[in-house]
Order: sequence, then C-alpha cells, then structure tokens
Amino acid sequence: MYCAIPPVDMSAARVGRGNGNGWNRQRTVRDQYHAGLDFVAGTGSPIVASVPGRVVLIGSDASRPGRDGLNGYGNCVVIEHRFQLPTPTSPLPGASRPPAQGMPPVFWTLYAHMQGAPLVRVGQQVTVGTPLGYVGNTTNGQFSGMGAHLHFEVRKAPYPSSYDNDTIDPALLFASLGIDHVGSHQDAERRTGGLLQVRAGGPSDCRAGARTELAGYLATVYGPSTSGQAGPGEQYISPAVLAPNYPGVTRAGGDVEPPEYASKGKGSGSGVGLLLGVLGIAGLALWAGSR
Repeated sequence: MYCAIPPVDMSAARVGRGNGNGWNRQRTVRDQYHAGLDFVAGTGSPIVASVPGRVVLIGSDASRPGRDGLNGYGNCVVIEHRFQLPTPTSPLPGASRPPAQGMPPVFWTLYAHMQGAPLVRVGQQVTVGTPLGYVGNTTNGQFSGMGAHLHFEVRKAPYPSSYDNDTIDPALLFASLGIDHVGSHQDAERRTGGLLQVRAGGPSDCRAGARTELAGYLATVYGPSTSGQAGPGEQYISPAVLAPNYPGVTRAGGDVEPPEYASKGKGSGSGVGLLLGVLGIAGLALWAGSR
C-alpha cells in the first residue's frame, strides 16, 4: 500500500460536481443525487489509480451491461480495495461536524466515462499511479451531449449495488488519506469546484520517502478543517510534486464542459423563468383580447 494521489493531474484539471443533491444537467431539478466526484479535464487526459487494489470489473461502452450495474458508465474500471483507513477528526468540507465513521475495511472505486478501452484487465493488481485509461465522455448512449470528464465513485458494496444507498462521498476517502478538497463552494447540497491538494506532512506527503506506506500513519489521524482549507501552520502541496510520473496530458480540440459546469445559473431560473414567461405571454394575450 502506497501513498495516494488524485486520479488525474490537478495541475491540468479541476473538480466539477461533488457528492450530494443538486441541479441536474438540464438545470431544472434541484434534488438530483450525484454519487461521485467529477474531474473536468481535456479529452485524452490520463487517468491513474488513486489507491492500490485489484481490478474486479471492466465496463465497455460498446455494450449495455446488464447485471454488473455498469450501464451508463461507458468504458470504466472498478477496483476493489482491502485496507483500513483512519476516520478524519475534522469535518469534511461543507459539514459542521466530523464524520461519524470512516471508510470500511473493504471498498470499491469506479473510474468512468473513459475514452477508448481501459488499459488494465480484470484480476490485475494495481498500485498508486498505475495508468487505467483516458478521460472521455462514453456513457453507453445514456447521456447525450455530455462533455469530457472523469466520474470517480466510491462504494461500500460490490457492483451491482445501490447508487443511492451504497455509495460513499469520495471526500471521506481522500480526507482519510490526507488529500483535501480545497477551494470548493456549496452548490445546493454539494461541494462543487476547487481542487484536490495533498496536505503537507500528511499521510500522502511522500517527499523524500518520508512516508511510503499507508501502514506508517495509521496511528495518526488526519483530516481537513471545517472550511476545507489548511489550518494554522498547515500548507498544501500540488499532487504533481509527489507524482512526477503522471503521464503527460493531451488535449483534443473541441472539448466542451458538461452543461452543469458551463454556467453559474441555477436550475430554478430556467424552469421558473420559462413558466413565468409563458404565463406572461398568456396574460398579455388575454389583456389584448379584452381591449
């Protein structure tokens, strides 16, 4: 087990939607649940394993998977992880109190919407930084017009399992590893935007071999402060400093961001505005007719 890193190079990507309820793609429904953490990056940007584990499922965009629960995720990889992480003692970004419990001893991560076939196979053991594939927008034809991004998901039960009840906020996983979601803001019930950054001196700060195994920090609990920013005397370092072997980032022309990232307007504005506009036109017609 090795020091963890974000799944994409944060110097060339950013966080989009976080975990929780919020506006849907059409920006008309407020309470659509999003179970993962989205990383907005250019098409073809490399995706790597964040934590060590074993590949247990591969999803293909060319088919519509049935019982494995991967339909809609396009080309994707599911990795199983078996190790215990400490529970953060500080609240996650946007929360008012520390989490009641930490990560389970067995959990699964999903890397979805990849461009092209994944670079790993079922049964393969992966370590931190193992190339898994490339950022894309494949969805088995479920979501037309979706832009390129990586959907990263964490579950406490193997696939297929409940999207609503068996998913874990990825912020809990990263906070347990000393990787904080910084610079984010509240969007409905989600933490949106910002970057993942490694806390200096935390469990994933492996500069000069200071910490090379997860087992080396289990006696010390790390977690983000209430605001999701470094506390007094704390600093963040770019994950790229710790992972100089992030594969080079490529950017294809014509990338578009998913609609929910493209503007800051709220969904109620589009739906309610349209309704008021229709009522206004109808009222004007009645008024004109009565004259």
